[in-house]
Amino acid sequence: MTDMGKRTLLKIVITLIIFLIGGIAVYQFWWVPKRKAELNLLKTSLENLQKITSLKYQAWSSVNGVVTKTNIWRKTISGEERGRTELLAPNTDELQMIVIGDTLNNEIFYYRPTTNIARRKTIGDDELRDSEGGTASFAREWTLIMESNPSILGKEIIGDREYIVVKTKNGEKEIKQWKSWIWTAYGIPVREMALDRDYRGIETGRDNVEVNVDIPDDVFTLPAGAQVVPFSQEEAVK
Repeated sequence: MTDMGKRTLLKIVITLIIFLIGGIAVYQFWWVPKRKAELNLLKTSLENLQKITSLKYQAWSSVNGVVTKTNIWRKTISGEERGRTELLAPNTDELQMIVIGDTLNNEIFYYRPTTNIARRKTIGDDELRDSEGGTASFAREWTLIMESNPSILGKEIIGDREYIVVKTKNGEKEIKQWKSWIWTAYGIPVREMALDRDYRGIETGRDNVEVNVDIPDDVFTLPAGAQVVPFSQEEAVK
């Protein structure tokens, strides 16, 4: 090898070493602290869920042009949860069913206004908590986020509320990636945009979220005169 060739090779080696050192420095002094700060921010927001004792909002989903809405009320007293869900017909605001339950009595009622019949079902302690708005349902959403390589795209201020914008990948098998807006103060995901494996769009959200508001007890009671009958799976899902 000529002297010029040796000098050229030496320059290449030195350049590669510089790039390697620079890459290590960027990783150690920028990426690692950035990643740690992002995870700490998410964990702090998650912990804020514990501050919630009551909430109400409208949940919605949009899949292939079909929009489905539900009105949610939740209240926690001494660790016991009470819930009310109003199911609306797709693409309309027509009330189809009211679902009322509590973990103290481990029961849930499926009430249809058109028939004035409420079907009573005994439930396990976790069934209400796992449903939309329950403490376990939020915990499940957070587990998916934290296990799906989350990265923070930034923060957005909408109205007087701050939201963390998070992008995740490789979550549930049928989901390719999704993007979430999380209310920083209380850790509630208020909007999610997802792509399935066929790149079809799925969008869900929670609108008009009110936290730690006074919810009267009669919200969680059946309408006066409702006829209570034993639960029938076939009838409840019609």
